Amino acid sequence: MILLATRYGLRVSDIIGLRFTNIDWEKNLLKIDQVKTSKQVSLPLSEEVGSAIIDYIKHGRPDVESPFVFLTAHAPYKELGSNVLSGNIMSWMHYAGIDSTNKKAGAHAMRHSLATNLLGANETLPVIQRYWVTVQQKVRLSI
Repeated sequence: MILLATRYGLRVSDIIGLRFTNIDWEKNLLKIDQVKTSKQVSLPLSEEVGSAIIDYIKHGRPDVESPFVFLTAHAPYKELGSNVLSGNIMSWMHYAGIDSTNKKAGAHAMRHSLATNLLGANETLPVIQRYWVTVQQKVRLSI
């Protein structure tokens, strides 16, 4: 789940709502209908992320029928709540000694970090927008 946030900038709602039908293994694509924007996006499924999902399915996911990729760890197995991912990330940041006072924290920090890293790598604005900006938002850069 963390890789989906850090590598693709996906929102929590899109990560926890990920279904097996969203993954095209043959074409190595993630096809997601974004919850917030209702916009469909297709993203290349990297080997790193694909391998992590496969590892979770084989070794971490409960062996139950569900259309959702990510499930609760204890019965009754169901789709994760939106606070689970952000709460875990905030806890890990705290344990790592990262001060998130007056900063974006949780899963949204992963989205923000991706945009910052793309800017730092001199990526073009359209690429950054593809991963991060919603239909209603505009990025303002002061260069």
